[in-house]
Amino acid sequence: MKKKSLLFISLLVIFSSLFAYDIEEDWEEGYLDTDAQNDMIAFVQYTSPYRFSSDLSAGDKIIYQSKDQADELISMEVIKKNVHEFEIQEKFEGNTVNYIIDFKTMKVISLSGSDEDGRWYECNLLSDYEVIERIQQMKEIGSIQLSPQNSKKSELKIADKKLKGTVFKSSLRISASVNELQSMPEISFSGDVPCMLPVKISVYVFNNEALFSTFKEGFVENEIYQVKEFKKRGKK
Repeated sequence: MKKKSLLFISLLVIFSSLFAYDIEEDWEEGYLDTDAQNDMIAFVQYTSPYRFSSDLSAGDKIIYQSKDQADELISMEVIKKNVHEFEIQEKFEGNTVNYIIDFKTMKVISLSGSDEDGRWYECNLLSDYEVIERIQQMKEIGSIQLSPQNSKKSELKIADKKLKGTVFKSSLRISASVNELQSMPEISFSGDVPCMLPVKISVYVFNNEALFSTFKEGFVENEIYQVKEFKKRGKK
C-alpha cells in the first residue's frame, strides 16, 4: 500500500473511530446524533490550545490545498484580535467554522459556523470534565506519533517560496494497548507561516501534547495537504 493511501485511510479510520459514527454518511444526510456532535465539540475544545499560537495577528491567513484535488482547499484566517480574545475563521468543503479563542488560556470560548447549505449553527460548549472524559475514550483508539528526536531542520520549498522548517518522522499506533508502531509519511512545519492547524490535521495533537504545547511553527505539508499561499505579519 502506498504511504499516501496509508495516511489518508489512517486519518479517516482514526476520526471515524474517535467520533464513533460514519462521518461522511451522517454529514451528507445533514444529521449527527447528539453524542457524535459532543465528541466533535470535545475534540475541538481539547485541541484548541495546541492548534493556535498566541502571537497570531489580525489578517494572518493561510490556505492549504489537497495534493490530489486542486480545488479542495482549507483556509484559516484571523478575523480580529484584541487584548482578551481573537477570532479565527476556518473554511473547508463549503463549511465555515468560527472560533473565538481566549487569549490567556488559548481555549475555545465560542464555536459557531455554517454548512455548505448555508445552515447556521452555534455549539454549546462542554465542561472541562466532560471534554477530558470524552478525550480519554478517544485516545484508547490510537494515534499518530511524532518524534522530536527524529526531527530535522530543513529548507522547504512551498508556493515558490523557500522556508526554514522542521520535518518530523511520524508513526501510527493502532491502539493504546498495542506497542507496535507503523512508519508513516513525514510532516513539516515552519515558523514562517501562521500557526493555525486545520481541524482535519489536528489529529496529530493526540499524544503529542507535550510537543505542541511549546512547538508553535505552522503546519506546511504532509502527504495529503500542502500550503498554497499564506500571509503573516512581518512576512512577505
